[in-house]
Amino acid sequence: MTASGSGSARILIVEDSRVQALLLSRILEEAGHTPATANNGQEALEQIASEPPQLVISDINMPIMDGYTMCRTLKNDAQLSHIPVILLSDLSNMEEIVFGLESRADNYILKPYDSDDLLQKVSQLLQSEQTASIEPGEPLPVTIEGKSFNIRSDRPQILRFLLSIYASALKKNRELHKTQATLKQVNENLESAVDVSQSANQKLAISENNYRILVQTVPDIIYQLDTQGCFTFVNYAVEKLGFTPDELIGQHFKTILSDDCFEKVSYDCAVRPLIESDQLPNIPPKLFDERRGRDRKTMDLEIDLVNHESGETMSGLLEQYDAPLVTGEVNSAGITAPEGQGHYLGTVGVIRDITRRKEVEARLAESNRKLNTMLERVERANRKVIDSIQYAKRIQQAILPHSERFFRNLPDSFLLWLPRDIVSGDLYFTEFHSDWAILAVLDCTGHGVPGAFMTMIANASLKQIIVDEREHDPAKILYRLNRLVKEALRQDTGETTSDDGLDASICFIDKANHQLIHAGARLGLFHLRNGKAIQIKGDRMSIGYRRSDIHFEFNHHVISLNEHDAFYMATDGLADQAGGDKGFPFGHRRFIKLLEQNHRVPISEQGTLINDALHHYQGKNERRDDITVIGFQVS
Repeated sequence: MTASGSGSARILIVEDSRVQALLLSRILEEAGHTPATANNGQEALEQIASEPPQLVISDINMPIMDGYTMCRTLKNDAQLSHIPVILLSDLSNMEEIVFGLESRADNYILKPYDSDDLLQKVSQLLQSEQTASIEPGEPLPVTIEGKSFNIRSDRPQILRFLLSIYASALKKNRELHKTQATLKQVNENLESAVDVSQSANQKLAISENNYRILVQTVPDIIYQLDTQGCFTFVNYAVEKLGFTPDELIGQHFKTILSDDCFEKVSYDCAVRPLIESDQLPNIPPKLFDERRGRDRKTMDLEIDLVNHESGETMSGLLEQYDAPLVTGEVNSAGITAPEGQGHYLGTVGVIRDITRRKEVEARLAESNRKLNTMLERVERANRKVIDSIQYAKRIQQAILPHSERFFRNLPDSFLLWLPRDIVSGDLYFTEFHSDWAILAVLDCTGHGVPGAFMTMIANASLKQIIVDEREHDPAKILYRLNRLVKEALRQDTGETTSDDGLDASICFIDKANHQLIHAGARLGLFHLRNGKAIQIKGDRMSIGYRRSDIHFEFNHHVISLNEHDAFYMATDGLADQAGGDKGFPFGHRRFIKLLEQNHRVPISEQGTLINDALHHYQGKNERRDDITVIGFQVS
């Protein structure tokens, strides 16, 4: 984009939005101009007085002094009135047009503005800048909606102003006709899609059945309750307690809990009396039959499970517990009706056996209390797939790290998790400690439901390696993960025809030694220092596939941390996304350039800029894959 015929000019941008000011500056810089910025009208007048620009582009609604007042003050100054002013507005009513004429603005640009239209009007005003300024004429009285105004702009200026608005209105009208044509085409496409719906429903049923099979093979107990607290589903893992799923269906959940535990975690016993007496606690209690969802769901609730000794397991496939009480950890969430109704429908939850973990913690506490750090069990509630793949989405989201905990431990960071379908084959994993932190990004085979199957296996394996086995070296984590995935899918033998796996990037942040250690399986790490970004590539070896070498030892890279260092982890979905005029991939080079261009923007805001850039580049192209990007700085 160039400012044809206008040459380079100093242009003052008056805008209280930092992002909008940055975008405007970039458009003008690419056109060869020299932009300057001010946050409000008062600051703009001070800059104009000290160093007059050749043109002013101003927003209207700003703190301290708005755009109308700034323009009117400028035009009333005999020495500065020749400076042309463009106002940015959505022109939502007639008063805005009259206010613009009263302030003697030279032109209007409607929001959202087009870059080429903006540069054309800038060029026109700069070309006419050298003409002598015309003194305002006699006031022109105007009455709009019962209100009187006196417009002092000269007649040619009024005519140019109104013609510009009319041209913008014509353009919007053409866009409206184009939108109507698009809606007509969409309606025709929807009608033709009816013929394909039966096939889609069959595929959905197959996906749901596959997910049911996966849920039944998970070693954790997965359950669903109705509004009365009775089981409507429980998987085969409950047989380790001596119960069968069939005998628990229709039974109240207190059947599997000790009496003391039930009174503490039941809504009817722990919450309802408080509501009736209007004595709600500041911190809501954690519940087995949780009514709430999203960020307010119950996490890490410890319970005592009853071992039903008389129960029979499925042909001895599951080992039954021998202790009378088993310690479990519950993550649960309420199921509510679709948006607009909101009433409680039931509860879904996951119970993990933590008996052995509690025993280990007790022994560690006896030997050294300083080493008795409570293991962070960050697993979201997995929910049973019954009638819709939406349940699969809820289960997958339940295993992802809690966003509040993520940003509390890494305040200078952003997180983009963009599934291509309802559920994702991408996974991100975190484990935080006072002296260290582990971040992992994984790209599993495929996307949608098949990829989601793999994320369940990968997440469970990572927890076993990092939390249970306490392995923190990224290279050793990848080595162990490769073995666990191959064994879980039986791809270390010739007994299966499947060939699934994943790529991964893992960072260990050593706060005590000011180091970051990275290892990658085909996925790398982007390091930004002093405005220059480099790519640290991962090893050319994937995880878990039949062709993956089970004895392969991954390399790690040690980076000494400097102040303001920024790091970025991304799955291949970002680089592989097609877009642009020729449909080429987004690519790593474009991503590195984007990081370097925005290195001065706070990292917490960079996620929005990356997402916007990707969306703009993608255009009308379909999303090829799931996309995950994590950016962070270590303070």
